[in-house]
Amino acid sequence: PGYLASSISFTEQTAVGLLTINLFKKDFGSQSQYETGMAINCLSNICSAEISRDIITDLMSLLSSSRAYLRKKTVLCLYRIFLKDPPALKTCFPKLKD
Repeated sequence: PGYLASSISFTEQTAVGLLTINLFKKDFGSQSQYETGMAINCLSNICSAEISRDIITDLMSLLSSSRAYLRKKTVLCLYRIFLKDPPALKTCFPKLKD
């Protein structure tokens, strides 16, 4: 898709939140770990508080992925989300502790 261009063009102030949530959710379930990794990377660059509230459960399910590449990318993305939306940490802490 256009994740590299999106990461460069959009910021958290850009009003693309609702348009991108479904695309992220679709790509998080992709068979290709690299496509999922690009989606996670883009999300960490353009994420706002409203996007994080809608997509945090999908990221939490990626933490239990069998692929270490996706788990590492997800943890880094969650770190960026927690900086922008601190209340999200409360919902994720039990899963992160495990």
